[in-house]
Amino acid sequence: MIEVVALAGAINSISGAITSSIQAGRSLHQLSPNIAKLGALDSQIQMAQAGKHKGILSKLTSTEAEAFNIAQAKMAHKNAMEKMRETMLLFGESGMWESFNKELADARARKKRQLEELSKIRKRNELIIACIIGAILFGVGSYVAIYYFVETVG
Repeated sequence: MIEVVALAGAINSISGAITSSIQAGRSLHQLSPNIAKLGALDSQIQMAQAGKHKGILSKLTSTEAEAFNIAQAKMAHKNAMEKMRETMLLFGESGMWESFNKELADARARKKRQLEELSKIRKRNELIIACIIGAILFGVGSYVAIYYFVETVG
């Protein structure tokens, strides 16, 4: 489940760690765990924006606060990417920004596939539960109808 409220804060902390590491002279290879986290957060923003992060019951909740949190996360991501671009161009090796974007796109694609698979599994499980509840209600309803019919006729 995607926690939309925490996305902006997580983006700011991860991008701050990447920026300070670049200023300290680390290479992209050393930053790959943080790059993967940033890509995962970006794909979570995209999934939240598409509305694929909600279950059946959470779709009934307010969307105004959630829309504000998604917009905040998108702005935090945009600002973080701009700051990292500037830092990489100033302190990084040549081609570091392009390599970073490639790694970020790969991490984003991996996380998006994972989130889509989890979303499919969650929807399937919700459908199974709904079918089971429907079958139980049908069975109880049939039993009550038969009992009522037997009592009134017999």
